[in-house]
Amino acid sequence: MRSKRAYLLKHIGLRKSSGIFKIYCKSDAISFILLISLLYSLILTLQFKICSCPQDGFLVYIIGIYAKTQKNEAQTMQKMLSYVRRAVDHYHMIEDGDRIAVGVSGGKDSLALLVALAKLRAFYPKKFEVVAITLEMGYAEMDFSPVGALCDELGVEYIRIPTQIGPIIFDIRKEENPCALCAKMRRGALHEAAKAAGCKKVALGHHFDDVVETYMLSLFYEGRISCFQPVTYLDRTGITLIRPLLYTPEYYVRSFAARHELPIVHNPCPADGNTKRQEIKDLLKNLEQTMPGLRERIFGAIQRYPLKGWAPDRTRTPKHPPK
Repeated sequence: MRSKRAYLLKHIGLRKSSGIFKIYCKSDAISFILLISLLYSLILTLQFKICSCPQDGFLVYIIGIYAKTQKNEAQTMQKMLSYVRRAVDHYHMIEDGDRIAVGVSGGKDSLALLVALAKLRAFYPKKFEVVAITLEMGYAEMDFSPVGALCDELGVEYIRIPTQIGPIIFDIRKEENPCALCAKMRRGALHEAAKAAGCKKVALGHHFDDVVETYMLSLFYEGRISCFQPVTYLDRTGITLIRPLLYTPEYYVRSFAARHELPIVHNPCPADGNTKRQEIKDLLKNLEQTMPGLRERIFGAIQRYPLKGWAPDRTRTPKHPPK
């Protein structure tokens, strides 16, 4: 190893001058090829931070950065799978032979859910299939081809359903309160697409913060204590809805999506970010400044109340999470 490092250092060096690090190399072809190879490795990792390093350890330093990046990605994946498996176990979300449709909107939540369930297949004791379904809302600027490439990489079937839901709501009907109608239309289309694909379960990307916000929305704006259930059977359609991200905080979903460079598709919806839910989100953020841990206590209260379907079966949690 030392001889290889010595060979590299004959051709490439790193020096600091006036606070600026400079890479030097000889003018021969071998040095140039080595330099290009190193620079390419740095670009791929996207984690390189220039700092001083031992003169004889430059190559080891670069390799170490790459190894650390790979380790961080593995750790974030393991933590995400831990969140998801705990929810799946506590609420009996998956059974042997299930064919599960994941509603993929292109946002961080649905993409993180898709990746997590696709990876979970490899070691979960009950075998299941995953199918990704996207309802195209009728906006030409939404390009889902990168999502298709991700599905190919994961080995997941990808179905795209063209609709005109967006133009119908905003251009034709000009709805003043579009979110309820939009959600209803999307649910109906997604359930039909899932049934057509042979799926009896649909996985939705509601996370920990969505649970708390939905509970607060119901309390403040409807005057009742209510929230969607972790598992919901729809007798009219025969579809069962599951929410495997319900233990996963939104900040971690965001971090996971960034770390794994998920192909997020921007949503041009005019109502995006201008809803009652956003008001509750802002309220909780402000309250957390004086009452840290508020979201966790509200979530715990939901499980203990108990609301229908919210009492977890913790006996199914494995003593040693899978590596």
